[in-house]
Amino acid sequence: MTAFPSHGAAPFPSRPTAAPSPLRSTAERSEPRVRPATREPVGLPVSGAVMDLVVPARDAQRELEPFVRRLDGYLTCYFPYAYRLTVIDLASSDRTLAVAERLAREMPGVHAVHRGSDNPVTALRAAWAESTAPVVAVTRIAPGMDLAVLAPLVVPLISGHSDLAFGTDAVRDPRFARTVAQRSVARFAHRRPPAVRAVRRRRANAGVVAVRADAVKRVLPLLREEAGTFEAQLLALAIRGDMRVFGMPVVRTAA
Repeated sequence: MTAFPSHGAAPFPSRPTAAPSPLRSTAERSEPRVRPATREPVGLPVSGAVMDLVVPARDAQRELEPFVRRLDGYLTCYFPYAYRLTVIDLASSDRTLAVAERLAREMPGVHAVHRGSDNPVTALRAAWAESTAPVVAVTRIAPGMDLAVLAPLVVPLISGHSDLAFGTDAVRDPRFARTVAQRSVARFAHRRPPAVRAVRRRRANAGVVAVRADAVKRVLPLLREEAGTFEAQLLALAIRGDMRVFGMPVVRTAA
């Protein structure tokens, strides 16, 4: 018969338990963290652009001019801040650079840049590093994109509500921002989260990513040229850096 300790006796010694360690995903162990960005309203410049919108283009001599003219016309009429459009030619083999330079001569808000590399991450890093605007953004050439998404994405950045804002037509669901963010952080090491695969299948035909300049300085050094789409990288790094992310669906209209 087993003898139990009497009343007042010391209890059986228990096995020491180690303090529970927080669960960390593979991405958190392998990727460096980004320090949180400031969350105060940005100071609007007295002169100069408030938003620098980058448009990467490669072998897009036919689609570039209609899209840039429509984009510039919309921003002129409806965007409440000064802006600049930076068209980056990604080592095109056609007349994309010539079209971009002609648009820059004809339209004062357009700036043309040529890059010898066809890697959009390299071009984006250089363009955003050289920009003096408090908000930087990027959009692919998307003739069917509803441009009304631009102002709602930029205003939260200026007010301090968000550090990064993005819009996409891959999934038309307000919960898309949370879904992509969570899966990108959890599986960024594999670089193929399901939501990001959806963006990749659609080739980001309609989408915008906008970032505050003080926040993008923390992200640019961590962008990897070989890691696929820069949209997924920006979103994952922003979430890992405790940045506030705002997302909304983009409506596609007739081209």
